[in-house]
Amino acid sequence: REYNYGIRNFEKYLNEHPSSIDVIIDGTQVKASIISNKQDQYKTTKQILTTINTIINPGSMIKWNDKYWIVFQKEENPNQTYNSCYIVKCNKEIKWIDNYGVERKQYAYILSSKDSIIKQNFRTWNRLITPQPNQWLEMLVKTDESIKLGQKFIIDDRAWFVDEYDMTSAEGVTFYSLTEDKIDRLDDDIENEVANISNLNSYQIIMQEEINCAIDNNYIINPIVYGNGTIQEESLGYIIDNEEIASLITKDKYSMIVPKNFGSTE
Repeated sequence: REYNYGIRNFEKYLNEHPSSIDVIIDGTQVKASIISNKQDQYKTTKQILTTINTIINPGSMIKWNDKYWIVFQKEENPNQTYNSCYIVKCNKEIKWIDNYGVERKQYAYILSSKDSIIKQNFRTWNRLITPQPNQWLEMLVKTDESIKLGQKFIIDDRAWFVDEYDMTSAEGVTFYSLTEDKIDRLDDDIENEVANISNLNSYQIIMQEEINCAIDNNYIINPIVYGNGTIQEESLGYIIDNEEIASLITKDKYSMIVPKNFGSTE
């Protein structure tokens, strides 16, 4: 009974207190309270409080005041009456070309010397992963399995490659160590910050940028794929970021979106 009262009391606080704000978590707008992280002497991170029913985990992307923040830690306590997570504001949009020749991009946080509050959550800080000598860089991103060892990036006009990572300390978010690499003036696009552009497939995919689906009204994804000026019979793979909003069913070469709850996702 006391547990249920605590849940209702916090929900009332978010609905009525002037300090509560609207944020977007993984495509869904929710009420939240964002406060300073008292454990962080450099004030680079913040704490976000949401209702216990809000879906938020390490790796969740939060849009607040037109900026993106990433969850890097979630408090797990018995009989919690609300969610408590720690977030850091993304300071870079990274781009890369995966093994299939597809350009990908994602918001990331490039760490500085003041980020011990973040590093202590990952094995690199405990020296189980040690960056090599010379120039190196560390970054935090939502886990993406297409980023492999050796993956090359262009960040701030310099080339870097992944030499180690930790994706097990906090499921959903990955901590990367990168070492400086040589820039290939013929193959690296410095202006657009994309490395190895020769690996980019020259396919063009034509499909709706935005799909509106009603619950119980499934949608079949049927894009047109052009390659070298002709229509290609290619089977494409799809990923839905928030499977609480919609799921994906694939049969043969067709994929279908199945809406589950109100909201939006990518």
